[in-house]
Amino acid sequence: MPTLFSRYFSHSSKARVSFLILLITFLMAPNLLLASTYLERKQAYLDKIIDTANTKELNGYDAWHAAIAKAYRGQTVDYSLVDDLISNLNDKSISAISFRMQPAVRLLYHSDGANPAWENEIIDAMLNISMWVDVASEQEKQNRNYFSENHTLMYASTAYLLRQKYPHLPWKIDSNLDKRLNYILQLKAELGFYEYFSTTYYVFSLQALANLADFSEDPQIQRLAERATKRMLEDSIKIFTDEGEFYPAAGRNYESRYTSSASGGRSDFWLITGKGEFAIGGRGIFLASSDIDYTDVANTYRSELYEVVNQGHSIKESTQALKDAGFSSAERGVLHWNHGAYYSKETAADTIRAINTYGLNKNADLSIFGILATASSMLPKKWNDKLHTKIATLFSSITQGSNISESKVTVFKNKGVALVSEETAYAGSVGWQRQQWAATCGDVAVWTQTGVIPEDWGKKHFFTDSHLPTVKQDQNVALIVYQPINHMRFLVSILEHLVDRVLEQTESNASIAELIDQEYSLGELFSSRVTLHWPTDRFDENAKMGTWLVARNGDNYCAVHREGTRYWYDGVDQEFPYSTSHGGRQTWAVMVGNKDTHNSFDDFKQVVRGAKVKESHRWNWSEGRWEYRSSVKIDGKEISNTGYSKKLPIKQLSSTFQALATE
Repeated sequence: MPTLFSRYFSHSSKARVSFLILLITFLMAPNLLLASTYLERKQAYLDKIIDTANTKELNGYDAWHAAIAKAYRGQTVDYSLVDDLISNLNDKSISAISFRMQPAVRLLYHSDGANPAWENEIIDAMLNISMWVDVASEQEKQNRNYFSENHTLMYASTAYLLRQKYPHLPWKIDSNLDKRLNYILQLKAELGFYEYFSTTYYVFSLQALANLADFSEDPQIQRLAERATKRMLEDSIKIFTDEGEFYPAAGRNYESRYTSSASGGRSDFWLITGKGEFAIGGRGIFLASSDIDYTDVANTYRSELYEVVNQGHSIKESTQALKDAGFSSAERGVLHWNHGAYYSKETAADTIRAINTYGLNKNADLSIFGILATASSMLPKKWNDKLHTKIATLFSSITQGSNISESKVTVFKNKGVALVSEETAYAGSVGWQRQQWAATCGDVAVWTQTGVIPEDWGKKHFFTDSHLPTVKQDQNVALIVYQPINHMRFLVSILEHLVDRVLEQTESNASIAELIDQEYSLGELFSSRVTLHWPTDRFDENAKMGTWLVARNGDNYCAVHREGTRYWYDGVDQEFPYSTSHGGRQTWAVMVGNKDTHNSFDDFKQVVRGAKVKESHRWNWSEGRWEYRSSVKIDGKEISNTGYSKKLPIKQLSSTFQALATE
């Protein structure tokens, strides 16, 4: 008589492997499989971490995860679990020291005197860290990052909670802490996050917020922090697929978060929804070691979704809000950097004033702006403001695309597939810190990127696009149109010459590529190439159908209309489609589906066969410039876009050079 096991093992080898993994997981940690509610999963999560710590030696992140779990449960925490963390806190060379401060604060509150030896060492280390830029030492001003959204939030959260718990100690805290923290929390609770859906930085912002939500004794601070935490989680799980994958359109993200499965980390997703795979991570431990019940967040999860998620506010609204809150020009400059507006025409003057006021001219993260501030520091304030506003306006196609103050993200999701895109006001401009769109097909991410692609899609910093696309999405279909600003290369040559002259005056040996922390010159970065991340070895099936590429991954399907037929070797093991046609003026399109939406893969391919993509480029006499029209018609959706070439800003160019010559 066949048994349950014999019936199961009559299936495919893939099924047998899945069964063995399931069986092993059950034997090792049966409580994980039995946990059906958020509170049950929370306890199972803590049990697993503590059991691991009791049976094997841990270090790094794993160690302090276990330390937090034990401290939360009221157990003794061995010094070995916090040794690395304390060592990091004492390392003055670490730029992102705020990443280490969040677990340290959580440990101090949960341990609460039960482990005095290492608690005192953490306190001593934190006493030597300046919590804001205007009280920082010269070394900290050079190598510490206080400026991006997550760092500003982490420093404010840490300073507030340390002062609350140990008010008698001489913390290095500025006098504006309370005003800044209240402003930040209200902004996050009401408008969301600048670093929207950042797989890289959400974890750190969440840790800072969770600490405030759990430990603040001020009811208003506690409520705002909890609201902001829940908003972040509710928005995040809108993008997570049932399989636990998270490939979003995002502000400030790394390519490595898209090139491998489960790149988003599943600890928080599993905890909240019970879906995906169990994992231990930086967000999960902060939620599991909290007395706040996040069941209400869990109840918002949907396997199928079509929604537009708005976050942030315009750069004009941001500027006005900071003025209304009473922040000085220098303070506004630093807080503008939270959303990447380093040198927009609206913020350039504040940026230069902040650098000169706080002595940040040599800060590693401000690079080129520090040199510009030094070069113009002798000018009267009025002239300085005027000059930098003119320069930022002239080079807006190069500088404005880093601003991420406002996002409008469209999310389509159906079980194992997702399509997420962001509309931008900066189409054609350089994009320094944003990922415009991504499709999820099972555990694979698909997207396009412009400019130079490093070997194996690896890069030291953020996505860097030579020109951002216009993306229009209708449910499971999106039209992606690239139309670089024509005169950008001309402006790049001027910028390189200008910076070289400034470098000569400051006797610097740095190159502009080094200043912006890139491996390439500006000329190389501003390539017309568009490349598609399409990893054929990770699909179960893939095929070419005219200008379309189609793929199946399990029961999930994806199709991309591409420009051209060329392929780029990634330097490791694969070739990826790319095109340099029409100077970068190109039309791409994407569609996702699955077994539920399109039945079989053959049926999905039949839909693709019926697709129509059109584009035209002609002179528009009424507009007095070139017009580029694109459209895609597929799967019952029709999306179109009309774009126009940008004119060379002759008047701005002339007035800027007059200002440079005069001043």
